[in-house]
Amino acid sequence: CGRPLRAGSTATPPIFVADRTARATNPFADYNAMIGGVVYRGAALPQLSGVYFFGGYAGARLGALYQCGSTTSPVTPVTKRCNANTPNEACLRSIDGGPAFSELRAIVEDHAGELYMVANGNSLLKLVPLP
Repeated sequence: CGRPLRAGSTATPPIFVADRTARATNPFADYNAMIGGVVYRGAALPQLSGVYFFGGYAGARLGALYQCGSTTSPVTPVTKRCNANTPNEACLRSIDGGPAFSELRAIVEDHAGELYMVANGNSLLKLVPLP
């Protein structure tokens, strides 16, 4: 099914497939459109160097993983908004009165490798360390 590969090309399988079943226990079950992401290459958050971030348009979480050769790490869910009821879950915190993060439109990077989330139809949110 689909278009044949060009001569000399090889198919590459996906490194992650979002399981949208088991809604009560699956952190990515609410994805309705997958938003491809970017590998973090910036300097502001060195602990995230090489992490690939992706998300769902309306999903409550982003995903983060490492790819090294043919080995893929487990996916770490990152909640778009911190929740006091889940203090051990990785989350993105709004600082300085910034907008709450809901709809993810795109993940982009600047020339320095820092990441931005195009969100909510009217916001550009930058991934930065907490002050």
